[in-house]
Amino acid sequence: MVEVLLPCRTSTCTLAEAEFYVNEFTIALDVSLSEVEFVNLHGNEVTFIVCDSVDTADLANQINAGTATGFEGVFVESMNFNAECDQTLRANQAFAAQVESSSAAVFFAGLLSVLSLLLL
Repeated sequence: MVEVLLPCRTSTCTLAEAEFYVNEFTIALDVSLSEVEFVNLHGNEVTFIVCDSVDTADLANQINAGTATGFEGVFVESMNFNAECDQTLRANQAFAAQVESSSAAVFFAGLLSVLSLLLL
């Protein structure tokens, strides 16, 4: 598991900013995006798991030394090499994304119902 501090435009990064740097990691490590599991975004700290890469520590060292192109202002705060990349983790993340998507759909359906009542 990798925790990085990002140089976002404000003190709280957007999801798009976090995804940009996670994508940069996949490119620098030459791994598929499916091998990177997004875990959390809190303020300017993003946490993710990189599966099937032996070069993650080397890239982290290069980032913190300021020698990794495309990672200017990024700081690798911590790494945990015991994080599991298994089907359970991936299934849990898929379920969480589905629940989040469903919640948004229910919210908007409810909002439309309220708006339609107000317009009557």
